[in-house]
Amino acid sequence: MKYTFDNYLRDINILYDKIVKSGVKYDMIVGIKRGGLIPAVHLSNLLGVPMQTLIWSASDRIRDQSNPHLVCAKGVKNVLLVDDILDEGHTIKEIYNNYWEMDTAVLVYNCVNRYSLVPTYAAWTINRQELPQWIDYWWEKLT
Repeated sequence: MKYTFDNYLRDINILYDKIVKSGVKYDMIVGIKRGGLIPAVHLSNLLGVPMQTLIWSASDRIRDQSNPHLVCAKGVKNVLLVDDILDEGHTIKEIYNNYWEMDTAVLVYNCVNRYSLVPTYAAWTINRQELPQWIDYWWEKLT
């Protein structure tokens, strides 16, 4: 399934509106490298909140447990973790286990994930059992 730039613009605005309506003021946004970086930068600019990058991929077994930004962020009160998708939930679950649970924002949320995780903010909810297609994000196919 193609996830177009128009889908992205719609969804980033949905996330922004939900965050603003929540009334929560975030001190830091943490974007998960790779898929979370584009929406994290965008939300950082829209909300006027500094952003840091976390290198973490459960599927590729890439983990940066010594990430200095999140070590510093432990003293920060309100952190928003941003990713492109909460699919099976492995990545976010591992981050929670290695750091702490924090608010999360995702463009796409699979409501039948392995850990029954529910993000704080989601733009689009899917059920992978009903829609098993892979999502091709527009930024993955740029040439």
